Amino acid sequence: MEYKQACISRVYNSIKIDFFNEKRVVFVLQLAQKAEPLLSGVIDKEIITEEEIREIIDLKVQNTGWPREAAEETVRTRIELIQITRKKIESDLKAEKAERKAEASERKAKEANEKKLEAEERADQAEKRILEDPLTEVSSRFAYMQSIKSEIRHFKRTKQPLGLFMVDIDHFKNVNDIYGHTKADYALKKVAKILQTSLRGSDVVARYGGEEFVIIARNTPKANMPQIAEKLRKAVQEGTKEDAKKDMPSVTISLGYITLDSDNMEDFIRPDMEDVDAAESFQTAADTALYASKNNGRNQSTEYKKGLKMPSRLEKITKKLFYAQEELSRLQSRFIKKKRTIENAQKNNDEETVKFENEELKEIEKNVLKLKKDIEKIEKALEEEKIQAAA
Repeated sequence: MEYKQACISRVYNSIKIDFFNEKRVVFVLQLAQKAEPLLSGVIDKEIITEEEIREIIDLKVQNTGWPREAAEETVRTRIELIQITRKKIESDLKAEKAERKAEASERKAKEANEKKLEAEERADQAEKRILEDPLTEVSSRFAYMQSIKSEIRHFKRTKQPLGLFMVDIDHFKNVNDIYGHTKADYALKKVAKILQTSLRGSDVVARYGGEEFVIIARNTPKANMPQIAEKLRKAVQEGTKEDAKKDMPSVTISLGYITLDSDNMEDFIRPDMEDVDAAESFQTAADTALYASKNNGRNQSTEYKKGLKMPSRLEKITKKLFYAQEELSRLQSRFIKKKRTIENAQKNNDEETVKFENEELKEIEKNVLKLKKDIEKIEKALEEEKIQAAA
């Protein structure tokens, strides 16, 4: 019995199987238990010489008195079975190891892909926050500024007419005062949706700030602009009329518009002028037309023409300050949210998110500092303009 146990132990050691794999080698143990003790000296060898086999056969004949032919068949068969079984299990273990390695590699690839998708999603969200107004879900002011410069460059190349609308919700301060901020926000979102659904997919609708929107209408002839403006005005008036029955704001809009084409291009685009300056000059014209609509009673549209009374410098600076302060408030709100996101990521040991959000946080901090400096300059300019106006 001791010899058999030794034989079993040697089989275990030779094929390097741990006890967790015992079920897989039960047939080897069964085979080893049946093996002659005489095999214990060779059972762990990968190669058994003919001389060793003959020695075992001789011992088998001497110990049992069996005929040599029977002893030789028994010994050779058992040696062959043990070696074949061992090789089979070694092959299985290698296959299992390769399978585990492949699974680990697949798991790592899956994890890497998930992290990549998460990073892409965060990047998309960051881009969306920059290019989309969070309340109305139309384009942001930043996106509009990028688009209008691009459209000016496109016009220079193609000379295709370019339309621009400035849109303002009438008496919006009263809407805020009467209905409160929540319902006023509802009105903003409703107007934005009406404007967007009333236009072509190629047109750009952006929230310029506060209750003011701007629309870029590429390749729109001058003759079509009055009809489009009137269509938008009526759409908002009719689209919000039903809201009054639900104790929601019913609003109207005023519009100012202009078309950039070959007839007036020299008024806005000069050879020495940068695209951003040309865009600003073009927008100022549309803003002047909007100013005329508001001064003439609101809920109407006005086309820009030379000679229209332009907003005073004081009005322009006041408006610029309002939008700058509004943007600062938005950035500061984003800064606080980022800080919270980073704190939560740190608690969850999510280093990748912490790294990504910290980079965005630095960018927001930089923009906040820049905007604060801009606001200081605007406030100084506003004070100087008030002094001149009073003089």
